[in-house]
Parts: sequence; structure tokens; C-alpha cells
Amino acid sequence: MNAAILHTIEPFEGRFDDFTAQTYELLFARYPDYLDMFILDVDGGVQRSMMRTSMEIITSYATGADVNNRLEGARLNHFGYGVTDEIFDQFFDVLHEIFQRHLGEAWGDDHQRAWLEMRQSFAATAG
Repeated sequence: MNAAILHTIEPFEGRFDDFTAQTYELLFARYPDYLDMFILDVDGGVQRSMMRTSMEIITSYATGADVNNRLEGARLNHFGYGVTDEIFDQFFDVLHEIFQRHLGEAWGDDHQRAWLEMRQSFAATAG
């Protein structure tokens, strides 16, 4: 079990909409071209679904589950929408930053190390 990752996502509980909005705000600020990928998501349903799935994957990873098949499947599913492996991984980069911001001064080296290891593990499922 990865307690550092679980600790960083605790603030997410009960604040799903707030974290989702912040995540996509940062994503679109950093990568404005990605907004076009969500042009038909008028009610935010796709964004909420992606956030739920991402959080399920992170939580599963943090509790020791093998998430490789799930990540590979999600990559393949997104490929049809023009989402490259690089773009796919950038979403987890943004989540990393959002949770780091929220944890603030409580974010330590153990949190950073755990997130970097998790993201490297996720990136290893590419291609």
C-alpha cells in the first residue's frame, strides 16, 4: 500500500466537482488546444467520467492493485479520439500538480517520490 499517495488524495473525498473543475482549468490553461477535444462535452459528463476513472486507477495503484491492464485499455480507448500516450500522461501530470497544491506545506519528499514512481509506472504502459 502506498500511504503517501492515499494521503494526497484524501482532500478529494467529498469535493469531487471542485477538484474536477480545478483539474480541467489547469489542463486547458496549460494545453489550450485540448479544449477542442471536449467540444461536445457540454454538460461536463466526459470530464467527470475521466476524473472518476483516473481517481479509481490512482486509488487502486495506491492500494497495491495491478492497474496495467486498465491503463492500457484506457490508452487504447483514448487513441480513437486522437489522444497520444504523451497527452494521456499529461493528465496525470496535472492531477499530480493539483494534489500537490492542495496538500500545500504538508507535501513532502515521500509524496513527491510516490507520485513520480506512480507516474513512471503509468507511463510504462504506453505503446
